[in-house]
Amino acid sequence: MSQDKTIEGKKVIAKFMGLPECDRCKGVCDCFKVGVVYYNPDQLEYNTSFDWLMPVVDKIETIKSKKGHPIFMYLSAKLCTIEEMDIVNGKNKIIAQGKGPRIEAAYSAVVDFITWYNSQPKTPKK
Repeated sequence: MSQDKTIEGKKVIAKFMGLPECDRCKGVCDCFKVGVVYYNPDQLEYNTSFDWLMPVVDKIETIKSKKGHPIFMYLSAKLCTIEEMDIVNGKNKIIAQGKGPRIEAAYSAVVDFITWYNSQPKTPKK
């Protein structure tokens, strides 16, 4: 994955996680606030640290599909899939997939899932 694509992916994750954008630079920078520290997107460690990535996975796994099915992540040494679990029919639908070393596969699948999720029409709240 190119450096530009990696940085864009980190921004996608940061926004999905609800990290506040920098309020010090008046829109000049792309910083995000984590706790009391401001990070440039290239400093966010979602693509290199499971300590950073697993809270994102936890949030993804709380999401239900439009059909009310749970979303789950499967991770092996060289493959990661994020799937919609269809318990009734016994067939899961792959929503996102990443390949490569474990952290790279997970990061790629997470970014692809969030991009897919953000593109879905939102159901109006009642």
